Amino acid sequence: DRLTHEGAIACQSCHPNGAADGTTWHFQEGPRNSPALWGGVTQTAPFHWDASVPDMAAISDKTIVGRMGGAGLDGAHMNEIAAFLDSVPAPAAPVVDEASAARGRAIFESSEANCVSCHAGAMLTDNKTHDIPGIGDAEPGVGLIGHQFATPWLRGLAYTAPYLHDGSAKTL
Repeated sequence: DRLTHEGAIACQSCHPNGAADGTTWHFQEGPRNSPALWGGVTQTAPFHWDASVPDMAAISDKTIVGRMGGAGLDGAHMNEIAAFLDSVPAPAAPVVDEASAARGRAIFESSEANCVSCHAGAMLTDNKTHDIPGIGDAEPGVGLIGHQFATPWLRGLAYTAPYLHDGSAKTL
């Protein structure tokens, strides 16, 4: 009952072994894709797609209590979960064609695509929110959703489809 009002869900339910479950959930703020939490997630704060959660301790209030109806966990327990998640390694990159990967890297780092302006550093995120016009407009049955989204980190990206905050991109 600490995680949900009926004790039916655990962290593992949506983040199996720290991975993404491929599910897009429909919350008051709109559809949200479950992110992977492996290999250094604490270095990507603030959390959630809208960056509304400043640290792991606050996940309890926002997610466990607010979304799942549970009693919540104290900050010490949430920090222990964070330490565990940081110890789960992101999966190794899949075997790819080297020439294709080199072309992809050139596009990613190009001034035209400008991916590195937000997806930078060791975690491939700038830990900021950005206004993304055209994303988050009025969504059926939900209303107007903000355009501000946190830059997702890209560790283990090949294993986290679907993509974007709302799971609308099935592939990269």
